[in-house]
Amino acid sequence: MAAIITNKFRINNAEQFVESFSEASPTTYYLFVGRSHSWASDVDAQGNTIAEGTDASPPTPNDDVASEFYNYDDMLGAKLIASTDVTHCIPRRNWTTGTTYDKYEHNISSSLALTLFTKLLIMMALQLQQ
Repeated sequence: MAAIITNKFRINNAEQFVESFSEASPTTYYLFVGRSHSWASDVDAQGNTIAEGTDASPPTPNDDVASEFYNYDDMLGAKLIASTDVTHCIPRRNWTTGTTYDKYEHNISSSLALTLFTKLLIMMALQLQQ
């Protein structure tokens, strides 16, 4: 069944996540780094082959206890995340040389911006025809 995930729903989830750090009995979160070797086929302690994917496409995590412990085995370090470490941010957009970027406007949605851009292209095309 398909789901409709609205921006309001995403914002609510983000707010609830940030709030979970500062509640009366806060949830404990850790951020860990790991995986000191490249992704490839590997063999576990029992001699079973594990297809790990590639560096460009790591495997999708399985929802089972064995996979969870496999992730713990790869951990190199972890940090307890405090409420002071968490903040809302905007999506990252990597800079591309030679690209002209539009200014940010809080009252314009991406669909409205696309509509306005389409109208601008039509007006420019009409100007060229005259």
